[in-house]
Amino acid sequence: MKKKLISAVTALAMTACGIGTLSVFAEDVEAQTSEYTVNITLMQFHSDEKSMGNASMVPEAHIVVNNDGTAEIQIDMVSMTYLNREGYLGWLKKVTAVLAENKYQYPTEIETEDAAVLEEYTDVYDSFNDPDSDYVDSNVEGKWYPKKLGIPINFEEQEDDILVQVYVPVMESIMPGGGTKFAVLDIDWDSLAVYEPETPAGDVNGDGDFNVADVITLQKWLLAVPDTHLADWQAADFYKDDRLDVFDLCLMKRALIAENTTQE
Repeated sequence: MKKKLISAVTALAMTACGIGTLSVFAEDVEAQTSEYTVNITLMQFHSDEKSMGNASMVPEAHIVVNNDGTAEIQIDMVSMTYLNREGYLGWLKKVTAVLAENKYQYPTEIETEDAAVLEEYTDVYDSFNDPDSDYVDSNVEGKWYPKKLGIPINFEEQEDDILVQVYVPVMESIMPGGGTKFAVLDIDWDSLAVYEPETPAGDVNGDGDFNVADVITLQKWLLAVPDTHLADWQAADFYKDDRLDVFDLCLMKRALIAENTTQE
């Protein structure tokens, strides 16, 4: 997916926008990522039933496909209740290879890759991860629970039925040894849809607000200031012509002034 983000303007137009005389430049920028949403279900290993750990996953996941073809599925995690006790997922690993299994085809020797922890519950200390608790679990002691996980996937081949290994402290506390489980992450590719973020118009830095920081970011980008990144270039396309230039900057400034005037 390519979008031409072109800045080709005259010095007169730049001056009219109130940012002085700038050099004219143009460049094609290829989108760094493509993003999608997809439904997921955590299933029991060798069963058509949902895993108990399924309740800890938000059923709509996010897929990010990078420019080089690599992809990651990002999953939001929530607390779950097991036998009337609340708990969180301790960790999740993707099984990359099954080296040995028993006669019931249950893996006995595996190779794994840790899911990337993208966000954590930094405000949750419970009886399992709190070092001062009488019921502290050494597997999660002093650690924050994952709030968002990232798992590498093969997007081109629509990788499905991903074997994972999970650890749930609340399950371990009720049945020693029962906290570690194999499960299958089922990706419903039929539900795949292009991700459409609810970004406020003008919010090019992706912080959820439209303010002067966004104007500065776009201005720096138009000036080709090194390391200037637009989190959502479309939020700055006020002219709706699939390109960014000084005219978008002018309209952005006007929109910000109008918004501040209205709030006053």
